Amino acid sequence: MDRGVIDMYEKEKTITFNPPAISTLTTNQIKKEQENPSGLRTGIIGFDSEIDGDKKFKRMRPEKFIPVLGAQSNFKTGFMLAIADNVVEQIDKEKDVVVYVTWEQSVEEQGMLDLSRISKISAASMYDGNISATEWDRILSASIERAETPLWMLGHAGGGSGGRRPRLTVTDVENALAYIQDYQGKKIRFVVLDYIQRINREDKKRDGGTREQFMAVVDHCKDLGLMFKAPCMVGSQVKRDVATREWKQPRIDDGQETSNLEHTADQMITLWMPKTTEPLGSILEYGGESIMVTPYTLLAWVAKQKFGEAPLLFKYDVIPQYNKIVRYGTAPAVLKEMLK
Repeated sequence: MDRGVIDMYEKEKTITFNPPAISTLTTNQIKKEQENPSGLRTGIIGFDSEIDGDKKFKRMRPEKFIPVLGAQSNFKTGFMLAIADNVVEQIDKEKDVVVYVTWEQSVEEQGMLDLSRISKISAASMYDGNISATEWDRILSASIERAETPLWMLGHAGGGSGGRRPRLTVTDVENALAYIQDYQGKKIRFVVLDYIQRINREDKKRDGGTREQFMAVVDHCKDLGLMFKAPCMVGSQVKRDVATREWKQPRIDDGQETSNLEHTADQMITLWMPKTTEPLGSILEYGGESIMVTPYTLLAWVAKQKFGEAPLLFKYDVIPQYNKIVRYGTAPAVLKEMLK
């Protein structure tokens, strides 16, 4: 065959798989997962599947795209940051990193949530500088532990540094991840993007109007996981009409500005803190179960997961000032113990 013809088919050779190749690749992948599971657990109490067949959230596999949907002030950032913290405990802390990208809060504000979790001192107190001498010593101790934690961040620094706040595109994120991997020599194991409606779309202007640009952003976010062989979790605001429904848990098609999330997602989680829409003390009914609305109640709904069951509803308590997720109904006792 002519050399030019051979060269013409170089790309096609890499994307074409005959039946024997499919069979070999598939059985090799099954064997690999059997011997050394590649997926990461969320670490959220009672949320993850421990054994095959559990009706729970499956491991977050490399290359998977996982949107987390919720209205404003419904614990999206806290939930994703808690998962990022839990993933850190599953990786090689010398070689691997978790990367959290924030368009919403400054690096310092995100860092306060980390120090709060470690020191058991309220992030709100840190934010106001309302710290005693004893608490300051605990914060310094926590900061040393944070400095040794392989949770990297992309975003903007506050603190009155005078620098302009960067409005990151997904292309900027891709380049930064490549820098971490290629020049810092770290393996990226998990990426969190907080959140998709705040992502700068300047690099997507050629894709059309707002709707097309958002679709292109979603596709690019999905591609990040494929490029770096890591699960990619992205936060998303939901449409306003969610608040007009009787049952206000966001659905799979409720991503604000884009329907591409529901089509592109490998797994999807939606969050609802009923206190934001319902009277405290009121009772919600779901699947024959009664759920009381308290200041701490969080409902996490698995809206989609490939190779796993959906929908699934999980109920929790959260203590936002410490970025802590605990078993439903236990927050008052946990909080009392923490404040001793």
